[in-house]
Formats: sequence, structure tokens, C-alpha cells
Amino acid sequence: AERALQALAADTGGFLEVSGEGEVLYVFPEDYRAKLAGKSFRMRVEPLVDKAKEAGAYLARVSFGTALVASIVLVYATIIAILSSSSDEDNRGRRRRSYGSTMFLPTDLFWYLDAGSSRRRRVEKDKGMSFIESVFSFVFGNGDPNDGLEERRWKMIGQYISSNGGVVTAEELAPYLDVPAPAEQTNSKDDESFILPVLLRFQGHPLVDDQ
Repeated sequence: AERALQALAADTGGFLEVSGEGEVLYVFPEDYRAKLAGKSFRMRVEPLVDKAKEAGAYLARVSFGTALVASIVLVYATIIAILSSSSDEDNRGRRRRSYGSTMFLPTDLFWYLDAGSSRRRRVEKDKGMSFIESVFSFVFGNGDPNDGLEERRWKMIGQYISSNGGVVTAEELAPYLDVPAPAEQTNSKDDESFILPVLLRFQGHPLVDDQ
């Protein structure tokens, strides 16, 4: 029953209160049924939306990469066609020398697009990043910087709880959690509902001391 109350409060914006007799009370908003239904709907829809976003991003990367390679191939094909169309051996040789002094490799495209490319290449090389990975990083960035944040967050919380013998206060865990700003707290001045996901995940339960 306690696990169910914690899950219900965490999903519907409920919070904990201490009665005058020192008992822990679970307080739920009047529209908790509507909030629970909305949460259930989002849990069903969000995986589909995430998959659609991933597919769209993949198609965008493939399209951009294909267009980039095709444009480079087209440029080189045009240069080769111009060089091979001339029948004058001397002029063709001069053209080759002229083009040889200005011709660029496909990798030069990224060199000219970024003034700091040489420094980035050295850094990426030190980290073991391949050329393809470097190009992908330059064009699309390095992904979500918060990737894996939740896993690291829960690991640190678990380690902190263990180091304190399994007994902690909400204030101690606040730095690890997304605590709402005071202006956003509409429940009570001592709202500690942010601790509910921790209680639920680590099978804890709230206690009230003499103070």
C-alpha cells in the first residue's frame, strides 16, 4: 500500500505532510485522476514520438551526407571533363598545373568551413576519433550532453544513502534532484515531494522525528 501511495503521489503531483500528531499524510490534488490519465497517455505515446524523432534525424543525416558526397563527386567530374575536353597538349598541361595548384581534397571542405578545424582535428585525434567521426561531430555536434544523466544521478543517490546507513533527510538529497523553485511550490512551504521518486526507487519510507 505504501509503494502504491508513493507511486500515485509522484505521478499526480501529490506531496507529503505531517499532521499535528506527527503522522505522515499523503496529500493529493483534487484533479489527481485527470493527471494520472494524462501521465498514462504520455507513457504510451512518448516511445512512439521518440522513435519518430530518431528516424527523422537519421534520414536528415543520410540526406545531408548523400548530398555532400554527390556535390563533391560532381565538382571533380566537372573538372575532369574540362581537362579531358581540350585537344591541345600544352594547354592541357598548363590547365593541369593550374588546377594542381588550386585543387582541393574533399577533406578541405571542412577545413575552410571552420577556422579552428586544425585544433579540433588534433584534439579528436588525441581522443581516438576517426575521420568519419570527426566529420559527423563537426556537422551534427556530439549529441545530447545529458545522455546517461539519470543513470549517474541514481547511482550517486544510492551511494549517498548507503554511506549514511540508509537514513537521510530530504535536504541532503536535494542537490541530486530537480527541486522546484520556491515560487513554483504551490503545496506548502515545507514541500518535500521531490523525495517521492527516491522513496519509490529504493523502497524507502518517510519517518518523522521529534522536531
